[in-house]
Amino acid sequence: MDRTAPLSQTQRMALLNLIKERDSIVNNKSTAPGIIEAKKRTWEEIVLKFNALNPDQQPRSSKQLKRSYDHVKRKVKDEDREFKKKIKVTGGGCPPTPPKATEEIALAASMMTVDLAMGNDVFETFNVEPVHNSSAADVYELQEEGDVSHHRLITRPPGLPGYQPGRWCTVCGKTTSDKSIIDCSSGDCPNTSHTTCLGDSNTFDCCEVLALRTALGITAPLVYQAATADSQDSSDLLDTDTSDVAAADDDDDLEDLLKLDPRELVENIRQLRKELKRKKNILSFFEATSQTLAEKRDAVVTVLDLIDNICAIRTSAQELDTRTIAVTAKSHRIDEEWERHVASSDKTANWWKLVKPRPLQSTVASTTTNNSSGPSHPLPPRTTTAPSKDASTATVPAAVPRNFRNGRNTENNKNNKTQQQTGHSDKSLSGKTVAPRTSLRNQSKSYCENCGRNGHTENNCLRRNKCTYCLRVGHTVQECRTRIAQEREENLFRRISTEQAQNNALLVQTLNRFLPPAPPDPGPAIPQPLIGNWAPRHQAHTPHALYPAYTHSYTLQPPNLVNTAWSHAHP
Repeated sequence: MDRTAPLSQTQRMALLNLIKERDSIVNNKSTAPGIIEAKKRTWEEIVLKFNALNPDQQPRSSKQLKRSYDHVKRKVKDEDREFKKKIKVTGGGCPPTPPKATEEIALAASMMTVDLAMGNDVFETFNVEPVHNSSAADVYELQEEGDVSHHRLITRPPGLPGYQPGRWCTVCGKTTSDKSIIDCSSGDCPNTSHTTCLGDSNTFDCCEVLALRTALGITAPLVYQAATADSQDSSDLLDTDTSDVAAADDDDDLEDLLKLDPRELVENIRQLRKELKRKKNILSFFEATSQTLAEKRDAVVTVLDLIDNICAIRTSAQELDTRTIAVTAKSHRIDEEWERHVASSDKTANWWKLVKPRPLQSTVASTTTNNSSGPSHPLPPRTTTAPSKDASTATVPAAVPRNFRNGRNTENNKNNKTQQQTGHSDKSLSGKTVAPRTSLRNQSKSYCENCGRNGHTENNCLRRNKCTYCLRVGHTVQECRTRIAQEREENLFRRISTEQAQNNALLVQTLNRFLPPAPPDPGPAIPQPLIGNWAPRHQAHTPHALYPAYTHSYTLQPPNLVNTAWSHAHP
């Protein structure tokens, strides 16, 4: 830290004299780039001259000299504030005796005319004649009625909303871009006014602004805007006024406290201590809670998200229509379930009546012995060769699979045609002749000319149905849309199931992270053999006593006699 011994009174006077010679630059509150560079060069010059005047002392830096100058200014302001307090206490009576100013305080006060003369009461500070500083005192200057020697720009009344326009009415402070205006009667005056703000007058003079504002009900004072004024200077003035008001409030509180009884003061102190203790407890509670608040919030959000997903799945599952049919592998229940389904659906009943197959007819008559001794279930199809010409007419041809959908047997039709051409037929083992079967293709009433199949008519043929949605044949638009809706519902249910599985996994991970892990339950000790080694066997051989799912077993292996003898011989 750049700190050394404080300056003596002689050194402080030398520093103030150097600053007094450059007062217009050092105390200039402008923030323009040129002023800042000039201040920097001026302080470097002050440092060089100050170190040259004090060669026996340790060289000082610009930071140290600025700190010493600020300390002197604070002392001047403190004494000025104390004097103002004494004046307020008198209540308008005889003013108190001004403090005796030293040479150091008087020299510093001469460079602080603006800072010390901004109060409401006019008094003479430290019995020192103020030195007028034109660069700082002309920032704000109140206008007297009839004084138009300067004709400078008048600032807007305070408290107006929005930004400051480029040109405004000096009476109301509003922009002049949307209304007619009148310039000041002086040619070189920048002040203007709205014609509506002048009343009955047709001319405008900036010396009448205060009277015009009073007529409009505007109580803001007139303030001239100097060419060298800046925002930094105005902010310093506002800070000074605020500090004065705060100091006055502190004085009032002090007077009230001095008038109180000691018991009342003790009671007030107790109440303040209770309030302080309560606030400390609240702060400590928040500090302790905020440490685990983030983790608890994550857990609560995860659980709430899981609950929302479960509710959404239950709602969507209730809205889904069941369009599936339960099936069974038991043969005696298939017919019962199918009959119930046909009875419950008109569409299925119509289809069942149209395409229901006819009873099967055997192509070859079998003997009674074969029927009684043969199996109750149909035999699998067999591939056989056609009989030769030399074969006996009594041999029975092998059974050929029949096209039950079309209601006819292609092989039998061929045999019937052959029999009609030759004029004879084969005989079965029982001596009965198989009657030739005539084609029922054109004689059946349920024959469809469109697709060439039996079981339905041309009007009920599915090939006549053409879907305008997918442009395919065999179904209607309603059936197509119903099938697509079922597929969408199935995909939705699968996606919901997948999300539910992911949420369950996330919940398990969250619980495992926040809950302490359970200690493992030790199993029984593995028995140690006396001779030989224990080799593990299959786990399913011997079940565990405490854990049924876990099994262990061992087999006794013959000992290695060679290694045992070698270990005894060579300990």
